[in-house]
Amino acid sequence: MCDIPIPANDHIEPFIEHNVKGLWTYYCCGQWNGVSNRFFAMPSARNRAIGVQFWKFEIKGFLQWGYNFYNSFLSFTKVNPFVSTDGDGFVPSGDTCSVYPGREETPLPSLREVAFFEGLQDMRALSLLESLIGREKTLAVVEDGIEPVRFNKFPYNRDFLLGLRERINSEIKKQLKNR
Repeated sequence: MCDIPIPANDHIEPFIEHNVKGLWTYYCCGQWNGVSNRFFAMPSARNRAIGVQFWKFEIKGFLQWGYNFYNSFLSFTKVNPFVSTDGDGFVPSGDTCSVYPGREETPLPSLREVAFFEGLQDMRALSLLESLIGREKTLAVVEDGIEPVRFNKFPYNRDFLLGLRERINSEIKKQLKNR
């Protein structure tokens, strides 16, 4: 038995449908069809969107592999992540690291890490809004004019996410002003 299941984000829907509480999720090299991930070939909105999904489905944790994996398959050789962005060809480009080695062992963030962080900020803003107006009204702000958010169904585009964040911020400001 597994106390905390951690399904990949492209296999999480049955867990959500069965109302499994305390879910974690992850993505890595195999999650590419219709779900969030951070591959170079994907727009940043596809990465950032996961914050809204985390909030809606009350995801408690995210298992991240490849934060700073600078090796080839099975770590037989080291790779220069500035030159080889795919672990020497064993995973999609962008999967092996979110940060790059910087001076004095200080990590340099990638644009993919920045987009993921923005998604986490979206999640926190949604949590704040929920504390002010409740879950149902917050969900209505998120899903205004779109199909219900799922992990495998989301408007993965910049304009939607930026517009959503503007609506969230506007509603938070309105609620705080009225207090």
